[in-house]
Amino acid sequence: MKPISYTSHANKRIAQRGIQPDYIKDTVYYGDKIYSHGIIAFVMTDKALRKNIQFLHNPEKTRGVTVITNQSDSQISIVTAYKNIGSFKKIKKEA
Repeated sequence: MKPISYTSHANKRIAQRGIQPDYIKDTVYYGDKIYSHGIIAFVMTDKALRKNIQFLHNPEKTRGVTVITNQSDSQISIVTAYKNIGSFKKIKKEA
């Protein structure tokens, strides 16, 4: 897996929203991936949660975590993250 880095904006938002770094990593590595408008979004949907529950740090708290990234060949850069159970449908609709 590619290493994960965080923008200053992402660090600020993640702290404000109380999202643990383990939940971010779990979402990036095991969540559903959506390509949209030049970014890649990872969402921990119920389907992804059920499929990967044995690998997750805290499945209940990871549900609905959405991570917006920019990716290069060498790393994943987290732009922002939030928790919204319905975000997969919204992002997919806008893609």
